Amino acid sequence: MIVVDKITMDEYKTKTMVAMFKALGAEKKPLVVLPTVDSYVVKSCANIPGAKTCLYNTINVYDILNADTFITTVAAVKMLEEVYA
Repeated sequence: MIVVDKITMDEYKTKTMVAMFKALGAEKKPLVVLPTVDSYVVKSCANIPGAKTCLYNTINVYDILNADTFITTVAAVKMLEEVYA
C-alpha cells in the first residue's frame, strides 16, 4: 500500500501515469483509489495494461487482491476508514 498526498493531472497523458507508477515502484497491476472522480487520472490509467482506478466507496475485495500495488491518497484513506472501519 502506497499513500501519497494527492494524485492530480492537468491533461490526459498516459505517459505521465506510467512515469508516476515507475517512480513509486508500481509498474505491474496498480490499483489507484481516489477520493473523488478525476477524469484525467481515470482516462490516463485506462490505456495502461493491468492498471485500474476506483473510488473509495466502490472498491471491492477482488480489486484489492487482484492488484499488486494499492496506491491511494491521504484523503481517500480517511474516507476508507469512515466507510469500512
